[in-house]
Amino acid sequence: MKKIVLAALAFVAVALSAPGMAGAADVGTTDDISASVRGLFGHMGGVKPAPDGLVTRAMFVTALTRIDGEAIAAYLASGAGLPFTDVSDTAWYADAAGWAAQHNILTCSCASSAFGPQVPVTREDMAVAICRYLDSKGYGLGLRPGLETYADEDQISAYRDVKSLEATGIMTADKDGRFNPARDVTQGEVVEAFGRLIEALD
Repeated sequence: MKKIVLAALAFVAVALSAPGMAGAADVGTTDDISASVRGLFGHMGGVKPAPDGLVTRAMFVTALTRIDGEAIAAYLASGAGLPFTDVSDTAWYADAAGWAAQHNILTCSCASSAFGPQVPVTREDMAVAICRYLDSKGYGLGLRPGLETYADEDQISAYRDVKSLEATGIMTADKDGRFNPARDVTQGEVVEAFGRLIEALD
């Protein structure tokens, strides 16, 4: 896990707060946020890094492999093939998508064998993916009772994952006490969550 933390620090130097998010330990400056977003989301097939920018499934799994220095090499060494019908072997996110499927982090986006690379990632999607990533590394959180009762708790389907990340401070409520499970995440929010993930593992 130490290698993962060191690799992550190269892309996300500090835990940042995305604009509009509550409960953060530190609020990064605009320059801090922009620099970390550029580091994490740069060079992704023409994607323009921006703190308020959209995060697709292709972008998310690629970003996650960037904070795990061993992910792509391990996937390629395994010889596993791509299980998706909508991901070309030459796509810039192909190896990341294959790795994510191999470890059940982000799998098919529907009942078919499609990955849905351009489908936006929601806050609940991100919570589930982070927990599955930790499980794959032997750092499963289990169900940890969170301190908050969300105003929109009845809209949360992945209760275990959301509450576990809230308890560890990796993902928290907004200023109105809502988790907003169906809202699409921004690049700044992913930087924030990954920064807090690094702090939780360090």
